[in-house]
Amino acid sequence: LRDELGLARDDIVIGTVAILRYEKGHRDLIDAAVPLLSERPKVHLVFAGDGPIFDELAGYIASKGLTGRIHLLGLRRDIPNVLAGCDFFALATWQEALGTSFVEAMAAGLAVVGTSVDRVHDVVADGISGILVPAHDPNSLRQALYQMIDQPALRKTMGEAGLNITRTRF
Repeated sequence: LRDELGLARDDIVIGTVAILRYEKGHRDLIDAAVPLLSERPKVHLVFAGDGPIFDELAGYIASKGLTGRIHLLGLRRDIPNVLAGCDFFALATWQEALGTSFVEAMAAGLAVVGTSVDRVHDVVADGISGILVPAHDPNSLRQALYQMIDQPALRKTMGEAGLNITRTRF
């Protein structure tokens, strides 16, 4: 993935895998990330998925001048490859039946940042395999992103915990 996107090994890649629709909170994630993207030139967001708001998101990203930092991959059939190129996973969903994307990310050994909605808290152990924040709270989301970016040891510990959780529960 990093080679495909021309990213360096020391870039920080935040991955999201989800259908592109309003309820998945892609725009919330973008809005929370804008300040940190301006401060941290090595940080990139990668969105894998297609959906009804693809073109709208592409326009929004372009309007913010972030097309080189937020990568819309479209529909991918190689999600394990996409996740392997990420440093951690983030999804600012407003509603989530189970949280399969979180399970897939944790199974790939990634720490996760998510929203504490619906059944997400049944999948992500807050403070253990990831950080959960309230939905529609850009400040809390931004702080969780900063924490993951700035603490590689935390990402590693949470990623290992998430992998263990998926091995025993999913």
